Order: sequence, then C-alpha cells, then structure tokens
Amino acid sequence: MSPSNQGPSGDVEAEFVFIHPPADGSPASVDGDKINEKHITQCSVHDIRGEELLYNLQTHAFQAIRNVSSNANYQTWDSEEEIKRIYYPEVERLLIQNVPGAHSVIFLGHGVRKQGNKEHRQPIRYVHVDHTDQAAKDFIKELADPNVLSERLRHRHRIISVWRPINGAVESEPLAFVAANTLEKAHLHPVQYQRNGVSTSFTAVKHNPDLQWMYWSEMQNDERLLLKCTDSALTNNDRAPHSAFDHSRSPIDAKPRESIEVRALVFG
Repeated sequence: MSPSNQGPSGDVEAEFVFIHPPADGSPASVDGDKINEKHITQCSVHDIRGEELLYNLQTHAFQAIRNVSSNANYQTWDSEEEIKRIYYPEVERLLIQNVPGAHSVIFLGHGVRKQGNKEHRQPIRYVHVDHTDQAAKDFIKELADPNVLSERLRHRHRIISVWRPINGAVESEPLAFVAANTLEKAHLHPVQYQRNGVSTSFTAVKHNPDLQWMYWSEMQNDERLLLKCTDSALTNNDRAPHSAFDHSRSPIDAKPRESIEVRALVFG
C-alpha cells in the first residue's frame, strides 16, 4: 500500500517532553500523567518515508517493514482474545523472519491506543523506552520454562515492540523515535511509574541536541515499525526512545490516531 497523501509528511520541527532526574537526587517519576521533572524542547524530526532500507535494528534499534499482510480486521482490536489468537502469531512470524538470529518469542503484552477515546489508552507524549534492562531479566525469570531459564539468561535476548496503525494512514500524533547510534548511555535513566495503584518502571532519556529524531510519515495498516527496547548483546545501539508528537502540518480535520503495539521477548 502506498501513502495516501492524507497525513502530514516531510521533515518537521516539533516539541518533545523529556523526563529529567530531579536536581535533589530523588528518582524521576511519573504518577498517572504527572511528571515530577521535565524539560520541553524543540527538535528536528526526519521523515524516513522512501528511505526505509537505510535503517536496521542492529545499528539504529528500529526497522521499518512494508507490505505486511494480516488477517486482523478493525473489530479484532476490540477483543483481547482475538488479538492474541489472530495477531500474536502474525507478530511472532514477523519477528522470526526479520530479527537476525531470532528463534523463539515470548509475548509480554500489547496496548491498543485510540486518541481521544477515554475507554482506551492514549498516545504517550513524553520520551521513553518501554522497559529497562532489569525488566528484561525479570520477565525471563517469570515467563521462561524453568528447564531452559539459565540458557535464556545466558544467551542473547531482546525486548522488541511491534507498532502499527489500525485505522488507516496516520494523520495526527505520529510516532517519533531516536536513532540509537546517536544515543549515549549516560543520558539514560530509570523512571518510577505509577497508575491506578500499579507500580512499574521504564527508561527515559535526558535531552541531548545530538539525538537524531525520525518518524515514518503516513504509516499504513500494512506497515510495521520494530522498536528495540533492550538488547543483552549490545552496550550501545540497544534501544530506541520514542514519543508521540504534534505535527505542525496535520490537517485540521485529521482523524484521531489509533494504533497497537505488541511487546515481546525475542531470543537468539
């Protein structure tokens, strides 16, 4: 499927919210939508449309894949059971086929986001990576077969998120992501996250003018964006921070963005 020319495209300047560690030394935290220390700044965002083959998971921690068939329809996304029955096997095949060395997958969950619909999650408007390195190890200990646990921990494992729109070309709040080869580990830090009494953690990044921001304009239902969150085999280029953003050229009557991301542990 080709871009529809309905959504915004081309390089653009956009505002991003960075979570910073508080000056008093306390941990960075997000409670619901409240961030205890943030930095808002304008960044240049490059449109990778037409350049998809220039980027890969190993160097940039993201990969753009076109022309992906699916048996899921719009009604699928309203059913947890149908998502797992229909879409999870498709994602597993996609990961095995496109992640070098991958031989097995354990799913961590998924999120359906519908902009403006209060019954669903909303696009996240601060720069983040979904998981921490420690979370990857904890997930393996929790989910892996005990008979192969030590082997799983010893060999390469990655957390990868597979992102796609579910209601056609993205016209508003596209997803921007950082090329991992422009990211320094020193700028990463953990964030404590709480919502509705549930506590977890994720990784944030302090603002750095050297970060190279990208987005894939007018993403279609048959396109998939792979975003790496952790990689046990690499000390650099191992994750792609990302965030939704307001595109200055989005149409006034742009349809709300609806999307799904599926997160998985990928072994091999």
